[in-house]
Amino acid sequence: MFGSLIKLAGGLIIGAAVGVAAAAILAPKRGEEMQNDIKAYLDEVRNAGAVAEAQRRAELQSKFRAAKQSGPAELDINLNINRD
Repeated sequence: MFGSLIKLAGGLIIGAAVGVAAAAILAPKRGEEMQNDIKAYLDEVRNAGAVAEAQRRAELQSKFRAAKQSGPAELDINLNINRD
């Protein structure tokens, strides 16, 4: 009973050590380089999101002002103004 448990624990430890060694050998970049690449990518995504948000906000504000100035209007699902 305990012998098989010890064999299992030893196998898990050896497997983990082999996995760590393989990851270290086969990794395309060092940890710091990978972190810097990820941070740079996330900054690009955040900036692209901020630009898209600003453009959409300006578009919606423009449509809102136009609808507000023209009086009552019916809006379809695509936010195109339809006047009867």
